[in-house]
Amino acid sequence: MRYAFLILILLIPFVAAENNSQNNSISRVNCSLASLLSERLYTGVTYEKLFKVKNEQYTKGMDAIDVTVAYNLSRNDTLLWNRSFTVAIKSWKTAGTGELRVNETGNYTLCGRVSGDSVCQVFIAIDPALEPCNITLSLELKEPKLYYENGETIKFWNRLDAGDSPFSIRYWIEDLDGELQKLTLTENTNQKRWTPHTNKEFDVFLLKNEIELLACNNTNNKTSDERLIVVKGEKREPVYESNIEIKLSEPKNGYEFGDEVKARIILYKGNTSKYSVKAFVEDVHGKKVSSTATMYAKKKYTDYDVTLPILLDEREGSGKHTVVIEGLGISASEKIWVKGKESEEHQEQIVEEEKETVIITSFYTRNTKPKDEINLYANIKGNGNVEVELVGLLDYQENKIELENSYKYKTAVSMQEGPNVFLLKVKDDDVLTQQVLLLEMTDEIRKVEKFTHQPTPQPPTPTTEEKEEEIEKEQRPDSNFITGAAYDADTTTVAVPVLLGIMGALLLGLILHKR
Repeated sequence: MRYAFLILILLIPFVAAENNSQNNSISRVNCSLASLLSERLYTGVTYEKLFKVKNEQYTKGMDAIDVTVAYNLSRNDTLLWNRSFTVAIKSWKTAGTGELRVNETGNYTLCGRVSGDSVCQVFIAIDPALEPCNITLSLELKEPKLYYENGETIKFWNRLDAGDSPFSIRYWIEDLDGELQKLTLTENTNQKRWTPHTNKEFDVFLLKNEIELLACNNTNNKTSDERLIVVKGEKREPVYESNIEIKLSEPKNGYEFGDEVKARIILYKGNTSKYSVKAFVEDVHGKKVSSTATMYAKKKYTDYDVTLPILLDEREGSGKHTVVIEGLGISASEKIWVKGKESEEHQEQIVEEEKETVIITSFYTRNTKPKDEINLYANIKGNGNVEVELVGLLDYQENKIELENSYKYKTAVSMQEGPNVFLLKVKDDDVLTQQVLLLEMTDEIRKVEKFTHQPTPQPPTPTTEEKEEEIEKEQRPDSNFITGAAYDADTTTVAVPVLLGIMGALLLGLILHKR
């Protein structure tokens, strides 16, 4: 009886508002109103679907109409506020039907009124920090496959059993370079979908998710998950000529000396044994006025898409400058305008000794027969305190070394039946500078390799420099491995665009998932 009396009192402001002002009137259409709130809500959480507004006069083909709903909130017989919203509806609508957020626990009553109907909902607000829960988040693919076709829609679910607790899940797709393909925040566990597109013969993506918000005290730390997606594109005939394209994203206020120029390099390596690509900025006289960023493109007939950071020197004067990209026997350039400091503001020029980037020059094994344990070898170049990390299906190793110019890495690893894949990483001052994949080839994998590899044309007559490089390769023991590109990361890390075979990519995903 008490609640009935309270609800009657709460509806009085709606009647007064309807009679007081034409501008604040409730929409005069025959509509019904239903509450969407449960009897238990949580403090600190914003609810945006409060009512279901239905047009009782709707007939097929009718245009949308604007409906205004007035609503208020009370607590312990005290009116807290009056509000209203207007929505355009045809038949019915739930999205955008008000907003509610309470910050204190207790009993509340929410009432709404529209021309033709009114409704009230009593609820209790609970502090989510006091509600214990044990919730796990996972990803589930509708059709798990070894690989998906280019342009094929991939359907998946974010699996989370949160009961009545409000939640939000962030999920995204990224490639092996860490570049985002899709990023979405959802408040439901309905089926999601994503359609990959690639211009490579094979491409690898990571589907990831994590809990953004959970209105309970979760005792389970399994609040994220990831899945590997391998996409099979169209097999292309090799193009022998290499190509470089530059894309610059100029800041709103232009470049100034001391700024960082981020040069996006879209590169195709054709039939050449050269692999070093350098990026720098020079003035109108051809004098270099920046640091030099370097990347290594070691696989022929491969696309690379990387961003190299180039740090401009500190100097006076303003003028036209040129971003230069050169390597693989070709070059490209792009003009930019750089503003310098005024003479009275110019500080003493800062010259930092350029530090040699730590890279893996080779990663291989001399093993030719199936064994329970084999040795892996790597040659690492650079200087400083370096962390070397090896990840395998059966092994995980981490070593810290004091690197002076070069280091020969050797380690024993366990083998299992079938294919074995290993990932070698080097970090300089906790910054990942390179990672290289090695796939130990068995007869089973060789059958897949014939399907994935592109034909290798007869190379042209090598130059003296190329002959020296081939002699160095011949002195190295034979090895069965797939490697990606190494990057000179003297300012930021650039991940490895590895062109994987189907099985190699799948096993790499298992390793990354396991770690």
